[in-house]
Amino acid sequence: MNWFQQVVLITAREAKTRFTSKAFIVMVSIVGLGVLAGTIIPGLLGGDDEVPSVATVGPSVTQMATSVGLDATEVADRSGGEELLRDGSVEAVIDEGDSPVGLTVVALEKEPANVINVLAAYPKVELLDPPQVDSMMAFMISLIFAALFMLSAVTFCSYVAQGVVEEKSSRIVEILLATTGARALMCGKIAGNTIVAFTCIGVAAILATTGLLVTGQDLLLGELGSALIWFVILFLLGFIVLAALYAGAASLVSRQEDVAGVTGPLMMLIMIPYVLVILYFDNTTVMAVMSYVPFSAPIAMPIRLYMGTAQWWEPFISTAILIVTTVALVWLSSIVYERAVMRIGKRVALKDAIKTV
Repeated sequence: MNWFQQVVLITAREAKTRFTSKAFIVMVSIVGLGVLAGTIIPGLLGGDDEVPSVATVGPSVTQMATSVGLDATEVADRSGGEELLRDGSVEAVIDEGDSPVGLTVVALEKEPANVINVLAAYPKVELLDPPQVDSMMAFMISLIFAALFMLSAVTFCSYVAQGVVEEKSSRIVEILLATTGARALMCGKIAGNTIVAFTCIGVAAILATTGLLVTGQDLLLGELGSALIWFVILFLLGFIVLAALYAGAASLVSRQEDVAGVTGPLMMLIMIPYVLVILYFDNTTVMAVMSYVPFSAPIAMPIRLYMGTAQWWEPFISTAILIVTTVALVWLSSIVYERAVMRIGKRVALKDAIKTV
């Protein structure tokens, strides 16, 4: 078999192993339910936009009520409005009165707060630099993007590391390397787990879209369009970089107990961007810098696109930087993997694995 065929074979084996594992099923279920709940529940809670219905006495009162957004039904006199109020056709009757605002609101048993709030006089506010998106919604979108990338990267990159050490400690790697190259083996493991992680993200995207459509949040779905597309692209590249680093680091040890020691620093490359995005999602300077750093670009750039703070050309620059980083780090990790994976027993020092690179 040539190199490409070897990679395809190992990729299929790795993907099949992960797809049939209980851990994958549990994670997809948790992520799927979380995303579905996160899109459906806000839509249901925010879906009560019913306009208060009122009876109005006289054309001037009717015009005023309509102008502030009330569903007004004009009646000849107050008694006619009270009849509509008693049979449940309206929530209140509005008539001219001696109050400071010149109106009287008639209700049945309790004050109609929704009607009073609409009638309350507020000054018109004009913002010189209005935000393009709601701050709370921006935070929720930032949290979802960051959590999806963090959970997927931590889970499936850990699978890569555990698989490398498992094959090394059981000496299965010696059998595998008798028929395939070390770099093909590493690339196949990365590709297989990338497919599994990508599937998890795909399920989340489908369920999120379904939730938004079911709850009538079509506008939000449209606003997320380009951000979702770039999240998928950048996620793919970012995950490959991290998976390669995990594979290279795991090849330095021969025991599962030592995996945390070599992958701990790499975990920081995942957790630091996650924390920074949550803390500084509305800081344009911090997010702009993060969108060009390879390990934070997969979450920072889509968030900036959603918030409208990124120019159209910026995702292409960010992707180009990430592609160059991916090629360089996958090459370096493959060198480390090739030179350390057969050295079973004592932990291999990183400098020993790369000193002849």
